[in-house]
Amino acid sequence: MTQQQDQWRAGRLAGAMYLLQMSTAIAGFAIRQSFGVSGDPAATARNISEGERLYRLSIAVDLATVCAVVVLTWSCYVLLKPVDRNLALLAALFRMLENAVLAGIGVMLLISLGLLVSPEYLKAFDAGQLQSLSRLFRSGHAQGFAIGFIF
Repeated sequence: MTQQQDQWRAGRLAGAMYLLQMSTAIAGFAIRQSFGVSGDPAATARNISEGERLYRLSIAVDLATVCAVVVLTWSCYVLLKPVDRNLALLAALFRMLENAVLAGIGVMLLISLGLLVSPEYLKAFDAGQLQSLSRLFRSGHAQGFAIGFIF
């Protein structure tokens, strides 16, 4: 296979992965937004508890986004390497750092959910405490986006 054929394939793959990662990122965000009740953390917590499967789906969709970004980053590197290898490598490094942060903050959503539905926590804390802790982890997830986007 020639370098030009590699470039064409990488370009098509980059385009497909870009569309996939944008659509999954938007879908995950939109699903989670549907649980929120402005100014009422207790109602938000109740919505998350009652819609646990859908909330978990939003987290899985976020993980699909992370996977798509890995492939997108690799294909962009292949595309840009002939132009300037060092700059393409630097861009890939920064994108992977961003992706690692965004993947890591997904754990905060799982903790947030666990606080609301796990029997161990439900016995140890009262409902208001659990709702506040869950809100704290969801807030940490939102702040993690700002850190990830620095890269």
